[in-house]
Amino acid sequence: MKIAEPFHAGLKARKLLIPWCEDCGRPHFYPRSACPHCWGETYDWREASGNGVIHCFTVVHNNPPPAFVPLLPYAMAVIELDEGVRLLSNIEGDRDGMAIGDRVTVTFAERDGEILPLFKRQF
Repeated sequence: MKIAEPFHAGLKARKLLIPWCEDCGRPHFYPRSACPHCWGETYDWREASGNGVIHCFTVVHNNPPPAFVPLLPYAMAVIELDEGVRLLSNIEGDRDGMAIGDRVTVTFAERDGEILPLFKRQF
């Protein structure tokens, strides 16, 4: 089994799964063979709350991957989930007034046959 298979299977079911180390009990992301906190090699995949904050972001205006051309301009952000892990994703919806620290929640969209986790700001 490839390390990230459970993550991608979760996306197909529209669930955001993250690995939790069975040795130290801490989550981590991106999926990898050993826990970055304690080097434990066994972990359990759990559904994340899907809620978090914008840690940092940028707005892309040109030269995106082909699947994202229709979305120009679009916002990319590092999201810090309430569970403490960070991941890179797109911000959907209105970007006016978007700021670091804004609360976000996960949503899912299909792009080129793949289900992607995207985030929307909470108002």
